[in-house]
Formats: sequence, structure tokens, C-alpha cells
Amino acid sequence: MRRLPGTGDGHSAFVSEGDGLVSRMADLMEDQTLEMAEELVTRAQALVNDFAASRAELRSLLRLLAAQTTEAVGVARLRAERLSKEREEERAQRSVDAAFPAVAAFLAEDRARDADR
Repeated sequence: MRRLPGTGDGHSAFVSEGDGLVSRMADLMEDQTLEMAEELVTRAQALVNDFAASRAELRSLLRLLAAQTTEAVGVARLRAERLSKEREEERAQRSVDAAFPAVAAFLAEDRARDADR
């Protein structure tokens, strides 16, 4: 199961792994969150170097940066969960392969035959 980006209400939603519509939408939401964070960083760099910027402008930008950084950290955590799950699955597969080398060899040959077709 894949945990979806939050709605801000503290509840998590999950979807089955795969390339379905909801997963693609979640990928898009994550990408947009990171793009928005990048845009804010660019804006912040310009404003920090603008000595005419008012305290109100700087405080407003700081609020936006804090909120967007929180969202970006959430995306990073979601992606780390998926990477961790993939690593666990790979470790489990290696354990099975080590415990049953004949089955592992057969499956590897079978995949090679499929790839040749």
C-alpha cells in the first residue's frame, strides 16, 4: 500500500501500489509540491538581496517558505517510505533466492527466456 499526500487534516489515505490513476495523481501532487518549493526558494533568494524589501514582505515570504518546506518534507517522507519498502522487498527476495537456489535459478532462466522473446 502507498500512503498518499495528506490533506492537512492529520488523516492518511492509502492506495494499492501500481500505476493507476490515483497513484499518478499522487505523483503529480508530489511533483507540484516540490516545484512550488523551488519557486519559493528562487523568490526568497531575490527578496533577501533586495534591501528595499519591507519587513512585511520578508515575513510573508518566511511564512510561505515554512509552509512549503513542511509540504516538501512530507513528500520526502512519502518517497522514503516507498524506497524503504522496495529495499525490504529486495532483501526478502534475496533471502528467498538464497534459501531456494534451484527455484531462483529456474526463475532467472525463465525471465531471460521472456526477455529474448
